[in-house]
Amino acid sequence: MVYAWGAVAAVAMWLVGAAAPATAAPPPHSNAPAATVVVDQIGGDTVTVAYSVNRAAHQVSQSSCALDGTAIACGAQTSTAKKLTSYSLNLTGLDEGVHVLTVMFALAGGETVAASAEFTIVLPTLAEVCADTLGGAVIEDWQGWRWACVADPFTGTVPADEANQFMADASHAMLSYCDGFFVAPIYTVDTHLLTAAVVCE
Repeated sequence: MVYAWGAVAAVAMWLVGAAAPATAAPPPHSNAPAATVVVDQIGGDTVTVAYSVNRAAHQVSQSSCALDGTAIACGAQTSTAKKLTSYSLNLTGLDEGVHVLTVMFALAGGETVAASAEFTIVLPTLAEVCADTLGGAVIEDWQGWRWACVADPFTGTVPADEANQFMADASHAMLSYCDGFFVAPIYTVDTHLLTAAVVCE
């Protein structure tokens, strides 16, 4: 009985020893070139992008940027250190939908490294722009126009001497919703803006 118990104990001890995990050596430190692209902020048709490479500025021979496969101007350098150079890029006037920004760095040692980021632009509706700019509402087929953003009365506080520029800005904000046609402001003033409309031909 003692012999049998001892044999079982010996086998159990052997199994425990075999199952013990080996300690893995830590991975070696990598100095391989690496780049990152991060979309910091999206607002309407505008995006701010931060990108970087793990090299000092003097180690970067050239940088190139592409939006949806088409080359564009890169952004400005914002900082540099021994092992990191950072840049910032503003993209404006973007179409609605999914976009991909790719950044490539050519390094002094002959290496190249690239990174990409995907982002989605969701533009406000015409009704939202109309409400935000004029505090008005969109009316289809208004007095012979395709559509009109109408604020009658205009409830904001725009002085008469600022009305022209205010309405020009409002028209510009709605131009892309007119499908290639032109927009025009229609408004009345006294000491301040009384009625306001932006119409699409």
